[in-house]
Amino acid sequence: MHEFNSIDCVSRHIRRADRAIAQYYNSYLKSVGLKITQYTILSFLNNTGTSTASDLQIFLSADQTTVSRALKPLIRDAIVLSSEGADKRQKLLSLTKGGKTLYREAFPQWKKAQDELTQILGKDGHQSLMKMTDLVVSNLEKIK
Repeated sequence: MHEFNSIDCVSRHIRRADRAIAQYYNSYLKSVGLKITQYTILSFLNNTGTSTASDLQIFLSADQTTVSRALKPLIRDAIVLSSEGADKRQKLLSLTKGGKTLYREAFPQWKKAQDELTQILGKDGHQSLMKMTDLVVSNLEKIK
C-alpha cells in the first residue's frame, strides 16, 4: 500500500504560491475591475499590438479552452477586439480604445503590486523565482 503524502508535492506548492500571488495582484487591480489574468492579456496585447489567440496561448502556457474562457468577458465588454485572420480559423486579437485606456489605468496598480512583491522576495529571491519558473516551463514543454 502506498502512503499518500502531499507535503512535498511540487504541484501543491506551486499552486499554493500561484493562488497567493494572484490574490495579491488582484487586491491591487480590483480598483480598476480587473484580475491579474485579465491584466496579463491586456499587457500582452498592449505590447504586441495585434496578435493571435495561438500566440497568447504560447505566452500564457495555456490551452485553447483556458485562453477562450479568459478572453470571453474582455471581448464581451469591448476591451479586446477579436477578428478573423487570413485563415478563418485564426483569431486576431487587439485592444480596443477602451482596452488601451483600461490598461493605462491598471498599469500603476500592477506596478505597485509588482514592486512590493519584488521587495518582499528580495532581489535575489525575485531573480531566483523567475529563473526557476522559466526552467520548469521550458523543461516541461519539451516533454509534452
